[in-house]
Amino acid sequence: MVKIYQWKDYHKTKNIHSKVCIIGSGCGGATLAKELQSFGIDTIILEKGGYFPTASFDNWELNMAAKISAERNLQMDNNYSMNLVYGNNVGGASVHYWADSYRTPEDRLSLWEGNKRVVIAPDGKKTRKQMIDLLKKQAILNFQAGAHKLLIGTTSGMELDSINDIPKIDELKLPPHSLLMAAPHPFGGCRMGNDSKSAVVDFEHKVYGFENLYVADSSVFPTGPSMDPSFSIMAFSMRLADFLKSNIQ
Repeated sequence: MVKIYQWKDYHKTKNIHSKVCIIGSGCGGATLAKELQSFGIDTIILEKGGYFPTASFDNWELNMAAKISAERNLQMDNNYSMNLVYGNNVGGASVHYWADSYRTPEDRLSLWEGNKRVVIAPDGKKTRKQMIDLLKKQAILNFQAGAHKLLIGTTSGMELDSINDIPKIDELKLPPHSLLMAAPHPFGGCRMGNDSKSAVVDFEHKVYGFENLYVADSSVFPTGPSMDPSFSIMAFSMRLADFLKSNIQ
């Protein structure tokens, strides 16, 4: 039986006993909890964020960002070059993602199977060319959809009044920190591998150096999966559930 308790349901300190305690209720934690519960293993989930069922949604971005997004979607990396967007609510990012989940691409699976960590960093000129092309395509799409004016997402403050202004985008230099970018699905912070010197968890999701600590989210990916990670996270969590079912009495 699934029950959701909020802080206001507890009027005094209470001891809760369970076989498994999961921190976080996103695609990884929720999937793992469901699998363990269905196997008869007592499981609780602790979630920092609030509980907001669909009846509480008002489709007003400022209100919803305060409810279900960490730091109102304003969290930045240490050098303020990247906007870090992630869920902070019961259900995690699965509550407000775009519902565009795909299976893990074959090239990613092959890369991970070889336990390789490859970082592809194109040279500056090539990267700039790609970003300029992307900005142009986004501008064309918006004008064709009916936009009357566009503010390009850079620190330049460039505005376009019509589709005929698209060539102006070629003038952008795009120096460091000038392009406003977001990273909605951080990966690799607790990467999986067969060596504790280069990885945080082993192939059973167990943290090296600990006997009862596991990780079940996108941070175990050796690299980014190159598309929305929800299915991949759930698949990894189901694999972890199989390991735990055989080890927890």
